[in-house]
Amino acid sequence: MARVAADQPTRLRHFQHPVAFWLGVLACAAGVGLHLPMYLGSRDVGYHMAGMTPDSSMIIGMVLIVAGLILSLYGLVPRGSAAIRRQVSQLRVRALDDAKLRWPHVALLIAMALAITIDVMKPTTLSFVAPGVAKEYGLKSPVNPLGHIPVTWLPLAGITGTVIGSFLWGWVGDRIGRRASILFAGILFVSTHPAHSSEAAVVLAPPALDEPVNGAHEETAVLAGGCFWGGQGVFQHVNGVTKVVSGYAGGQAQTAQYETVSGGQTGHAESVQITYDPTKITYGKLLQIYFSVAHDPTELNRQGPDSGTQYRSAIFPANDMQKRVAQSYIAQLDKAHVFPAPIVTKTDPLKGFYPAESYHQNYLTLHPDAPYIAINDLPKVENLKHLFPTVYRDKPVLLNVASQQ
Repeated sequence: MARVAADQPTRLRHFQHPVAFWLGVLACAAGVGLHLPMYLGSRDVGYHMAGMTPDSSMIIGMVLIVAGLILSLYGLVPRGSAAIRRQVSQLRVRALDDAKLRWPHVALLIAMALAITIDVMKPTTLSFVAPGVAKEYGLKSPVNPLGHIPVTWLPLAGITGTVIGSFLWGWVGDRIGRRASILFAGILFVSTHPAHSSEAAVVLAPPALDEPVNGAHEETAVLAGGCFWGGQGVFQHVNGVTKVVSGYAGGQAQTAQYETVSGGQTGHAESVQITYDPTKITYGKLLQIYFSVAHDPTELNRQGPDSGTQYRSAIFPANDMQKRVAQSYIAQLDKAHVFPAPIVTKTDPLKGFYPAESYHQNYLTLHPDAPYIAINDLPKVENLKHLFPTVYRDKPVLLNVASQQ
């Protein structure tokens, strides 16, 4: 029996199907490689691929990765594994109660204590990260009531995954060996990757203070909250809005060009100028939509994958009443603590609004399959439809680009 134990490590060095293992590794590598074109194509959206429709090469890559993992695991089965398991099953281990404790024993005890501590603390740790995870992955929570999976399942899923994983990898390790199972885990990790989605909508109470109806049928509002493609696309689907123009506000006329503004030094913010009928929709309702679905007002000088002062959250009131309504609503939302972080939206003086280049206008409607739009902006329109059904319009009011030139 001692000879069997001594021979076991030597036998475990040899795989039963080495060709299958290396074919599996190559298939996984090829599968990952076929993801690269689409991954590199998502450069403009911060390499966040959630929501993108997979192309044919990406689908083939997924199939190759799954097939490669199966082949790799099959190839890692050691030669003579069945005979080894029969022989090892006859081994008996007896604890030596009188054996002296050595440093390896102490190290093992410390490692086990740390492992138990981490397992016990896991639910607490998950509770800290739950708000961010709920926001990023669209889980159902108080700030994202439209989610389908409750965020409260996160700690349960974490603990369940730990228990199942312990049994699974213990079972795999018993059959293919510890080193082989670690190698397979490495292949599995490299062959898979997480993806990210756009920010979730937030249910908000309407403003306590709103602009009074004075009989006028046309007013304008200028709002900034990240890339103007999404802002224009959202408000074009709002009843009572008659025109939405993408443009620049906060800087001087001579610097109101896209390439210049993109440098982040002009004082401009990518903005939308909303022309609306106050007898059909109020300024306060527009702000409610702006804070709820159009952008995240807690992100400073950035929105989603975009960063820089040109993507800041800002309101440019057209008059004193709009300024009072905006500042009152910000204070109201901050006091209610409806967001997980303080609101950073500023009310800046409206020095002027300058329409953006024609190719930026109606961008969401004209390019619905663009990765940036599919990931970051189309979910906002969908959130508008669900959270504000009474003001949502299915057909957008598009801008006549020729009239802006």
